[in-house]
Amino acid sequence: MKHRIVMMVVCLLAFSLTACTQQEQRIGSIPSGAQDFVSSSVGCHMAIIVEHQGKWHVEIDGRPGPEYDGIVKGDFTFHADGNLKYLAIKNDEFYRITLEP
Repeated sequence: MKHRIVMMVVCLLAFSLTACTQQEQRIGSIPSGAQDFVSSSVGCHMAIIVEHQGKWHVEIDGRPGPEYDGIVKGDFTFHADGNLKYLAIKNDEFYRITLEP
């Protein structure tokens, strides 16, 4: 019994020494009308799809982009080059949008 308790203490100590560290960094507020979000692969940037008064735009790191009639959520992603790419709708036409953070 004593041996089992010692082993449990050793395991807990080993686990506490190898536990991951946590860092928090505030990157902005969630705007009203936020519908979806995505972060870059390394977590340096965050983009949010926002609806405001019937128009849609994307905010990257809190900076709003141009307004559109709609944004296609399924095609909303950061690519390997670091740019955010998505499809937008304006005047019943699709547009491929590329935004640099």
